[in-house]
Amino acid sequence: MGGSESMRTDRRAVMLEEIEVCLAGHPRVQDASVVEQGDRLVAYAVPTAGAALDDEQLRDFLKGRLPAYKMPRYFMVLDCMPLGPDGQVDHAALPDPQAVATATQASSAGGAGQPSERARYLADLWAELLHCPVLASDNFFDLGGHSMLAVQMANRVHRDTGVRIQLMTLATQSLAQIAATLPVVESGSATGPGLRSRLLGKFKGMLQG
Repeated sequence: MGGSESMRTDRRAVMLEEIEVCLAGHPRVQDASVVEQGDRLVAYAVPTAGAALDDEQLRDFLKGRLPAYKMPRYFMVLDCMPLGPDGQVDHAALPDPQAVATATQASSAGGAGQPSERARYLADLWAELLHCPVLASDNFFDLGGHSMLAVQMANRVHRDTGVRIQLMTLATQSLAQIAATLPVVESGSATGPGLRSRLLGKFKGMLQG
């Protein structure tokens, strides 16, 4: 039993190393590290001096080079890798991408109309349908969505907000881009028929005022 567990661990370590080598092949990546956090793969990259680099560039670079099951769930660009006393990457010191995203959303939250509020509404809906955490930079189909779920999601959004999302945009746009097309969603509002009533009531009040 212990031998089988050791073999699985060795295979995972080899897979992580393969992903790191592939990621390090990006011309703007100076250093790369890939770790498992729970059931997700997280890729970290340090850009070469003076190079501009973001998570979408890294994701696109790996898409044609790795099978889907090896694709990291999250990508983070760091100024430098945290190192331990032995000079190796200190995996425990690598930032949690979800914690960073939550802090960023909290710091940018403001009055009604902030894009973060609309993105929060859509992220909650996607997370409910896809059964996984969702970031503003995520793509619906990259998270495991399919045409049936896409139709279900679009119907929910239409029911809640009156806006009909074009399904073709789900294949090419991030959650943040799609959320920007939605009307303002009040912070903390739940999805459902009541939300649309509150939104329509708010719009009518604006017109009458």
